[in-house]
Amino acid sequence: MDIFIFNGGVLLKLIFAIGSFYFVQTLIGGIVFQAIPAWLRSHNVDLYTIGLVSLAMIPWTLRVLWAGGVERYRVTASGKIRSKQIVITGQVALAVILIGLSFIHENMFITLISLLILLSLVCCTSEIACDAYMIENLNSKSYGIGNGLRIGCGYLGMAVGGGGLIYLCDKWGWQFSLLVYSGLLLFLLLPLLLAPSINQLPVTEKSYQRPSLIKTLKQPMMLKAIVLVFFFEISGRLISSMLSPFAIDAGLSLENLGKVTSFGGAACGMLGTLSGMLFIRIIGYRWALLLATLFKCLSISCFIILSLQPDINPIGLIVSYLFFNYTFSVGLVCLYSFLTTQASLKQAGLDFTLFQCGAALAAGCSGYIGGIVAHYMGYVTLFNLTLGCALFVLIFLYRSSILKAV
Repeated sequence: MDIFIFNGGVLLKLIFAIGSFYFVQTLIGGIVFQAIPAWLRSHNVDLYTIGLVSLAMIPWTLRVLWAGGVERYRVTASGKIRSKQIVITGQVALAVILIGLSFIHENMFITLISLLILLSLVCCTSEIACDAYMIENLNSKSYGIGNGLRIGCGYLGMAVGGGGLIYLCDKWGWQFSLLVYSGLLLFLLLPLLLAPSINQLPVTEKSYQRPSLIKTLKQPMMLKAIVLVFFFEISGRLISSMLSPFAIDAGLSLENLGKVTSFGGAACGMLGTLSGMLFIRIIGYRWALLLATLFKCLSISCFIILSLQPDINPIGLIVSYLFFNYTFSVGLVCLYSFLTTQASLKQAGLDFTLFQCGAALAAGCSGYIGGIVAHYMGYVTLFNLTLGCALFVLIFLYRSSILKAV
C-alpha cells in the first residue's frame, strides 16, 4: 500500500497507529527491565533476586520458535489477514496483566516473575503482528517512515515506561501508577482502531504458502541479511555497554554522566532517527546504510583516539558519546528499513522476527564479550575490535549484492 496516495487524514491515522504500538512495545520493556528493578531495590530486595527479573527476557529470545504458528493464524489459506486483530487483542491482554501486576507486593516474588514473563510473552508475540502490520500497510518507499517511528517512539516508550513509572511510583504509589499505565494502553488502542489496514493479501501474493522457518533459512539472501544484522549489531553493541564505565574511569562524574545519557542521549537518538529517515528518502537504502556505517566507524575512531590520551578531555568525551548515539540510531533506522524490504508479505512477521532474534543474540553476546575484552585487554583493544567489526560491515555492504536490488 502506498501511503503517499492517501489524503492527509488517512496518512496521519496510519502514522499514529504505527507509532502507538511501537511506543507500547518499548513502554512494556521500560516497565519490566528498568522500573521493576528500581521499585524492588527501593523495598530493599537483594541484588541477586532483582537479577532474576532478566528471566523475562526469555520469550524475546525464543519467540522465533512460535512465530511460524502466529503467522499461520495471521494469514489464512484464503489470504485473509488478521494482523490488526492480533495487535488489538495483545494490547488488551497487556493492560489486563498490568492490572494484575498492580496488586503484587515485593515479597510475592514468584508471582511477580511469572507475571513479568507472561507480560513479555504477550508483548513479543504481539510485536510479530505489529511488524507485519507495518510491512503490509507501507510500500518499500515508505519503510523509512515506519522504521523511524519504530526507533523514535521506542526511545519515548522506554523513557515513559522506565523513568516515567519510577517517578510516578514515588509520587502516586505502585498500584495507582500501574492502573494509570493500564488505562494508557487501552487509550492507545484508539489510533489502531481508527487506522486503515489491508485485510486481504494482494492478488500477486495470493498463492498460499505455509509459513516456515526452514524455508526462510534456505534463502541465500535471507542468510546474508542475518549475517548483516549480526555484525551490524555487534559493531555497535560491543562498546555501548562499556561507554558508561569508560566515562567514569575517564573522570566524568555520575551526575554529569546521568545528564549526558538521559537528556543528551535521547535528543541525539531522536535526531539520528529523523536523519536516517531523511537519508533513505534522499539517497536510498543502500547508500543510507553505507553512510550510517561510515558514521559509526568515525564515532568509534573518536573513542580510540580518546583512549590513547593520558588525560581525557571531558568535552571531547561527551561529544564523542553523543555522536555515537546519533550514529547508532541513524544505523538502526537504515538497517531495519532495509530488512523490511526483505520480508515476504506471506510471512512478514516470521521473517522480521528472525532478524530481530539475530539482533538480540548479537546484543547478548556483545555485552558479555565486551566486558571480558575491556577487563582483560583494556578499552583500546575493545574499541579497535569494534572498529574492525564496523569496517567488515562497511566492506560487506559495498561488495555484497544484498543491497543492489533496493
